[in-house]
Amino acid sequence: MRRIPWPGLLLLLAACTRRPQAVPASSAEIDAELAKLCQTYAANPVVDEPVPNVFVARGYDLANSILIKTSAGNVVVDAAMSPRRAALARQALLAKAPGPVKALIYTHSHLDHVGGASAWVEKGTEIWASAPFTETFLKQYGLFQPIEGLRGSRQYGRHINKDRLGCTSIGVLPDIDAAASSGARLPTASFNGQKTLFVGGTEIVLEEAHGETPDQLMVWLPQTKTLLAGDNIYKSFPNLYTIRGTTARPVNDWIVSLDRMRALQPEVLIPSHTEPLLGAAKVAETLTAYRDAIQWVRDATVRGANAGLSADRLAESVRLPPHLAAHPYLAETYGRVDWSVRGVYGDNLGWFGGEPERVVPLPAQEIAHRELELMGGASKVQDAAELALNRGDPSWALHLLGRVRAAQAVDDAPSRWTKLYTEALNAEAGRQKNTNARGYLYESAYERDQDKPSKTPEAKPDDEMIRQLPLSIFFRRTVTLLHPDQAEDLVEAVRWTFNDTNQEWWVTLRHGIAEEHEGKALPGTPAPVATVRVDSFTWKSLGLRKESIAAALASGRLSVDGSLVAFGMFMARFR
Repeated sequence: MRRIPWPGLLLLLAACTRRPQAVPASSAEIDAELAKLCQTYAANPVVDEPVPNVFVARGYDLANSILIKTSAGNVVVDAAMSPRRAALARQALLAKAPGPVKALIYTHSHLDHVGGASAWVEKGTEIWASAPFTETFLKQYGLFQPIEGLRGSRQYGRHINKDRLGCTSIGVLPDIDAAASSGARLPTASFNGQKTLFVGGTEIVLEEAHGETPDQLMVWLPQTKTLLAGDNIYKSFPNLYTIRGTTARPVNDWIVSLDRMRALQPEVLIPSHTEPLLGAAKVAETLTAYRDAIQWVRDATVRGANAGLSADRLAESVRLPPHLAAHPYLAETYGRVDWSVRGVYGDNLGWFGGEPERVVPLPAQEIAHRELELMGGASKVQDAAELALNRGDPSWALHLLGRVRAAQAVDDAPSRWTKLYTEALNAEAGRQKNTNARGYLYESAYERDQDKPSKTPEAKPDDEMIRQLPLSIFFRRTVTLLHPDQAEDLVEAVRWTFNDTNQEWWVTLRHGIAEEHEGKALPGTPAPVATVRVDSFTWKSLGLRKESIAAALASGRLSVDGSLVAFGMFMARFR
């Protein structure tokens, strides 16, 4: 038998030992706790003034909007998620501090901080962000936008009644439909490292502080020792990984950024979610606990992974130590430790957990089918799921019903499976105090009830935002929409020329692959079956389905040299 060196053995024992689990709260207790949170953050919009001439609009949207009053005008930090809600926050803030908006600062590129920009930007308003902002923001309109949008709608329980999900644990629920009509604007000015602005005698220091996003910044007001921390801290365990889907969050940088904040010794901390925190000692203690919690999760994941534990095992076993778990800023009501462990593991080691049986596994459907056979068939498994539900164990019921679905055996008794699965989702959701988990489960149950997935509203940025979006986003997305089986035997190309930007783009179909390329044709590209002449705004509007190709052709804003029929057949091969 292979011996494990004693240090490794200690690590395994430490990682595998489960702490005694507290008696889970009842659904009624959790409902009461969440109702209290919603009363705090979402019941009535308020404007705080935690320090003279700094005003915080809370409860108007998912994220706060913050106004810094100067003798020359106002500087606004974060613009809310939609123009509709941003207009209400603007009205409330300007009632406290009338004056022009000299600058708008984005703490980072998430839509709940930038989507309402059109309500704030006036003639001459500068928009400031860190240098990585634009690339990070444009990803939201990129390849995975449809699934990120769908999962985001689930996370925020788009169709769920307020009595089941009245808010998120860090602010009001977003208005998904209003946010689809985005008023976002790209920055007019950006910086690397640090940038100091002087507006009406007020010193405003912008500093990169990578954390929840790689473009995060913090705003430091040295005259009042006030720190605007963006989303690098709020009153919940942080979302080191979000179930709506995103690229890995830079956990190591997040810790560094929190240490930088501590070094400033702020006396007032204003996050972009939840309420301001006052008092140097309280701010220092909270920032320290927050960074310690992130490091604890990271280090425990590293130790366990190096001891040979899989992501699944680590997600089950890693917990915050009692002194951090009890901290009011570290309750797992928005982010979760187990999600974070998986995020850290996957970011560093990828999907493979080291188990040899997963190197060349059987197909997932076949595994599930064989498991059902061992358990006596789909009907027996559904009997067991129903028994679990009756015993108050919806987690086990969901697992069993998930195996039936994975085996594609739902068709044996679809109405019964749907009823049990919906009931299990609702029951499990009611046990969750984490509002993202709660929303996702309730919304998934709604989808089963309706017998269709939720539909995310199509993104409809306003005309100014459309002008700012690069053409590359649209062509990069287009090639992923090909029906490859309709182009298996084809080698043909279409050329686009944009008369306002002097750009040229090619899309080439080659045996089920769609290749996009800017500039002159690549070697081997066939002669185009058509050349499309159009302006960039019109083509981007077509890509967003704000108008039809027929209308663009009729108006003369789009023309086709070559075969219009061939162009139509070419485009019909894309979804």
